[in-house]
Amino acid sequence: MEHVFVQISGQKLLANLEKIYKMDLRSNNQALAISSFETRLPRFFTQDSKMHVKKDESYFQGIKSWDEWDMPNDGFRDRLNIELHLFKVGHQETLDNELTHLSPFHNLCILALTESVAWVDSLVKFIDDTYNEYSRSRYGTKKAWSITTRLAKSLIEKVASPRNSIHNSFKIKRPAQVSKAITYASLRSLDLMMSIIQVNFKNSPIITAELSKYLALNTNYEAVEQVQKKLTSIEAENVAMKKDVKSAVSAANTAGNKLDSSLKPQLEDFKKRLRALESRA
Repeated sequence: MEHVFVQISGQKLLANLEKIYKMDLRSNNQALAISSFETRLPRFFTQDSKMHVKKDESYFQGIKSWDEWDMPNDGFRDRLNIELHLFKVGHQETLDNELTHLSPFHNLCILALTESVAWVDSLVKFIDDTYNEYSRSRYGTKKAWSITTRLAKSLIEKVASPRNSIHNSFKIKRPAQVSKAITYASLRSLDLMMSIIQVNFKNSPIITAELSKYLALNTNYEAVEQVQKKLTSIEAENVAMKKDVKSAVSAANTAGNKLDSSLKPQLEDFKKRLRALESRA
C-alpha cells in the first residue's frame, strides 16, 4: 500500500535517500517498506493522524465520501486497482531478479506478494458490497459510508496488529536485523489476512464486534431521532388542523350571517300577519 500511495501522490526522494543512507539499505523499495510502519493505517486511506471521528463521518480521512471512492477512472478504487496491478508486476520482477529463482525463500516471497494483493482485492470488494447493502436499507449515503469505512478500518488494523511497535526495534546500520523484524511481522499479518478471507470478510468476528459496538452506541440516538421526526410531523399536522378549524368556523359564521339576513324579511312579514290576525280576533 505504501508503494501504491507514492505512485499516486509522489514521494519525498531526498528523505528516502537519507533513510537509505542512515540505515544502510540497498534500495528505495526497502526504504518504502520501512516507511509503511510510520502510520497505523495505510496513507492511501488516511492523510493525517486525526483520531476523533464525528458522527456519520468517514473513518478514512483520505477518502471523505463514497463518491470519491466510486468516481470512474479518477476515483480511489480505480486508481488503487491500477497501481496495485502495476506494483504486483514490478515487484515480482524485482523478486525474480534479486532472489534465486524457485528457491524456498523466492517462493515464499512470491506467495506473500500474491496473497497480499488478493487481500487488497477482497477488501475492495468488501467495501463495495458493504456500502451497497447499507445504502439500500434505511441508512443514507453518508451514514452508509461511515459504517463501511469503520468496518474496513477495523479489518486493516487487525491485520496490521503484528506490525505495531515493530519499528521501535529497527537499528540503524543493521539491515539484517530490520529485515528479520519486518519478515516476522509480515508473516503473522499474512496469517491474519488468510483467516479473514476464509470467512469471507463479513463473517469475521471483527465485523461482528464492530457492529455490536456501533449498534450499542447509536441505537438510542436513532430512537431519539425517530421520535423527533414523529413529533415534528405531529406538530405540523396540528398547525394544519388549527388552520382548517379556524377556516371552518369562519365559514360557518359567514353562512349563519347570510342565513339570518335572508330570513329577516320573512320573519318581519310573519310578525305583521300574526299581529293582524290577533287584532281581528
